[in-house]
Amino acid sequence: MPATTKNTSRTIERIFLLIISLVFGFLFYQLFDVLKKDFSEVPGRIAQGTMMNINDSKPGERIKILLTKGFYFKDSRDIELVSSVIDKEYTLHPGLTDNIGELNKNKYNINADEAFKKGGESFKKRVKLSRALLGFSENDSLLFEQERSNPMKLQEVTNIAMGQHKISGTIKNAERPVAGVLVRLHMVIPHDSIDIADVVEPENRIADFRNGVQKTFIKDSANNRQLESLIAYARTNTAGVFSFDGLPPGQAFEVLPLQPGYQFGRSKGIEKLAGDISFSFVQQPHTIKLFSTQDFNNFKKEKSFIVRTPEEAMQWFLAIAIGFITAFWLLHILLSIKFPQADQLLLPVLMLLTGFSLITLLSLQDPLRDRFLAKSTLIYFSAGFIAIVILMLFNLRRFTIDSRLYRLFLFKNNRLAANGWPWALAAAGLLTLTILFGTGPEGSGVKVNLLGFQPSEIVKFLVIIFLAGFFAVNEKFIAEYTSWNKRFSFFFFALIAIGITILLFLILGDLGPAMVCCFTFIILF
Repeated sequence: MPATTKNTSRTIERIFLLIISLVFGFLFYQLFDVLKKDFSEVPGRIAQGTMMNINDSKPGERIKILLTKGFYFKDSRDIELVSSVIDKEYTLHPGLTDNIGELNKNKYNINADEAFKKGGESFKKRVKLSRALLGFSENDSLLFEQERSNPMKLQEVTNIAMGQHKISGTIKNAERPVAGVLVRLHMVIPHDSIDIADVVEPENRIADFRNGVQKTFIKDSANNRQLESLIAYARTNTAGVFSFDGLPPGQAFEVLPLQPGYQFGRSKGIEKLAGDISFSFVQQPHTIKLFSTQDFNNFKKEKSFIVRTPEEAMQWFLAIAIGFITAFWLLHILLSIKFPQADQLLLPVLMLLTGFSLITLLSLQDPLRDRFLAKSTLIYFSAGFIAIVILMLFNLRRFTIDSRLYRLFLFKNNRLAANGWPWALAAAGLLTLTILFGTGPEGSGVKVNLLGFQPSEIVKFLVIIFLAGFFAVNEKFIAEYTSWNKRFSFFFFALIAIGITILLFLILGDLGPAMVCCFTFIILF
């Protein structure tokens, strides 16, 4: 009887929780004290205009003051353009910027053509550099101006009349053909193939432009004309098709669509033309970041932007600290009432792990400028706390090998399904669907999304339920057989199932869940 009383009092758990609460309470206080010192300069700088809250009202006016006082731009047109972009985004999504890094991401990107027209010296330089990286030449900026005011009248087929081959192609936007796009063909002529001097007098260079074909000739010493460059233009028809006919064999060509405000990827071409070829291009808006990398790094270094006030950060900090400690003491009370004989070390260990996670997130991130992950963690922590409380209301001893849960409910009458194989099959099926139809970040090759959600998050739980059912069915056999060879005959099925799951994760390129499955399996075994 004394042993039972000692066990039900849960004194050991209470002592550990008290010690852990005091330790983390001290750590939270120390971190709180450090943050208060960092926050002390914020009100003064905001009043002076050398710092601004992106989520404040009238951000366009505030950033004008900031950029002017900080001498970030020489041209007032650059400041006006930045101000208009900030104001526009705030009008569409007020108060939703959660991280200063968003200032230099797609959310605040600006159309390159608009930046070139409305921006000042800085934006014009950046647009020209961006166009150059896409393959546009210096003269294309002038061509864009002409395209807006007086576009060249061209057909979808331009005949060069120099051979029998042709280069054609299509331009689409989300599988829809794009009409009216100007396409440039450039025949690449090596300089050393032209027998002329390095310096050519203007009167010896002859330009001829007709029917969408621009040829430039140079007169040599014998007064013979040699072709220096050839550029041809065509315009896509309603089907998004263009074509350059009459091209000579053995020559190098490159093709690039040109349209103000849009990009089509890098130029495409061929080193030696030996027959008819075709290229396809995809139209996308040509955008540039709101700030250059150097400017944005200066903002970060000088801490010019914040996304939440010190008061907001402190409120969340206190909510996290108090909520964390209070939740574990509530769980202790519930365990003492509902499950007095439960293991007394589980809750303290769980509190340690959770506390270290919260302290790490709070100390590594800038609560005024970074995404407040500790806030998100508190939300998930609260959901986990509620889930634990709900589970305490059920008699978990009902989940035996005959439980419908392990049989995925659909196979409730099939005793062979008690080892959880339907859950393993469901996990593999979900990952296979992701491989076939899933999407991910562009250019990464990783597939993580399927119909708007991430299957990997669900698969983790499916694997856990499968392993729970498997070990529940094989518990006796595993305990009774001491020989590893005999045990392996029981483990074999689980090993194959987890191995297939990990392999599917590797095919998806999602290594995080693969490691979770791997470690879960190792720990259980």
